[in-house]
Amino acid sequence: MLVVGLIIAFGFFIIGVPIAVSFGLGAALVLIYHNGLPFSSIASMMFGGLDHFTWVAVPLFIFAGNLMIRSNSAKALLDFVQAMLGHITGGIAASAVLACVFFAALTGSGAATIASIGTLMIPKMRETGYSDGFATGLVSVTGTLGNLIPPSLFFIIYGMLIEDSIAKLFLAGLLPGLLIALMLMITAFIICKYQKVGTLARENWKVRGKTFVYALPALSIPVLILGGIYAGIFTPTEAATIACVVAIVAGFWYKGMSWESFKKASLDTLRVTSMLLFLICTATLLGKVLVLSGFPQTLTNIVVEWGLSPTSFVIGFSVVLLILGTFMEGTPMLYVTLPIVMPCAAALNVNLFHLGVVYCVAILIGQITPPVGIMLYVGSSIAKVPPEVVIRGAIPFLITMTIALVLICIFPGISLYLPSLMK
Repeated sequence: MLVVGLIIAFGFFIIGVPIAVSFGLGAALVLIYHNGLPFSSIASMMFGGLDHFTWVAVPLFIFAGNLMIRSNSAKALLDFVQAMLGHITGGIAASAVLACVFFAALTGSGAATIASIGTLMIPKMRETGYSDGFATGLVSVTGTLGNLIPPSLFFIIYGMLIEDSIAKLFLAGLLPGLLIALMLMITAFIICKYQKVGTLARENWKVRGKTFVYALPALSIPVLILGGIYAGIFTPTEAATIACVVAIVAGFWYKGMSWESFKKASLDTLRVTSMLLFLICTATLLGKVLVLSGFPQTLTNIVVEWGLSPTSFVIGFSVVLLILGTFMEGTPMLYVTLPIVMPCAAALNVNLFHLGVVYCVAILIGQITPPVGIMLYVGSSIAKVPPEVVIRGAIPFLITMTIALVLICIFPGISLYLPSLMK
C-alpha cells in the first residue's frame, strides 16, 4: 500500500503535476481503493490537518513579513550594519549576513529574506568588487536562516505536529541559527582575504548613531515579539498579530506604507498562505497512508534491533533529509517523514526539540542544494545571473552549513540549552 501510494504521488510529481496535487491524488487513491474510505472521510482528514488554532499564526507572520518587505525596513537595517562593518575587508559580506539574520527575525521566511536583502545588497556588493557568484550565493544561503531563527514558520508547523511548545522550539533554533550565521561570516572573511574586494568609507560615530536610531523600530520588532512570548505576556499566535501591527507602524515610520503597498502585501499573503495550506491538506493524507501501512512501527523495530545510539540515528536521518531536500520542499518533506521518524526517536529517547532543529537545518541545506535548490533560483532571479553561477558561488557556504549540521547533531546542547532555561 505504501509503495503504491508513493509511486503514484511521485509519478504525478515527475510529470509536472504540482506537488500538493500529486500527494493528494496518490494518497486519496490508496485510501479509497485499498482502505475503502468514502470521499467524505478524505475531506474530513484534509480539514483535520488544518483544524488547529495555532494555524492562525502562519498567515499573520507571513503578512507581517510582506508588510516589512513593502516598507523600507530592510534598507534601514542595511544602512546600520554597513555603517558599523563596511570599512573592513569582507565587511560588506558580513553586513549582508547580519542583515539577513535581523530580517529573518522580522519575517520568519527564507524567500522573503532573500528577496528583500538580495535586492538591496547584491548591487552594492557588485559595486565594491564582489563577484556575482559570491554575492548571490552568500545572500541565497544566508537568507534561508529565516526558517531557523525565530519566529520560524517551520517551527510553528513542527510544533503543531509534535504537539509541544512552539515557544521552546523558537528558543531551540536561536543558538544554532546564530552559530551558522557566525560560521558563514568567518567563511566570507576568509574568501574575501584572497579576493580583491572593495570597502566602504569608515563612518564616524555620529553617523553610526543616526543609522542606529533610524533602524531602531526594525531592530525592536524581534525583541518585542520574542520578549513578549518568553515573558509570558502573549502566545506565539498573539505575537503574530502584534507583529502585523508593529510592521504597519514601522512602515509609516520608514515612509514605505501606503494603500497600494498594503494591498500588495495582502495579496501576496493570500497567495502564499493558500498554497501552503493546500499543500498541508494533501500532505496530511499521505502521512495518514504512512501510518495505516504500519511502516513506522516496522522501521522502529529495525532501528531498535540495530542498537543505534541517539547520535548515530540523528546523523543517519539527517543524511536522508539532505538527499530528500535536493528535490523536495520542506513542508511536504516534514509531513511525509515525521510520522515515520517520531516512533524511532521515541524508542531511542531522542529529544524532539533537538530533532526539530536537525530537521530544519537539513531542510535548509536541501533548499540550497542542486538540482532543485529552490533558494538558489530565488537568488538567481533577483540578481539576474545564471543559476550555475549562483551554485558555484554558494558551494563554500553550503559546505559551512553542512559542517554546522554535523556539530548540531553531535552536540545536542547547542539546541537544548536555551529551552532548558525556560520555565
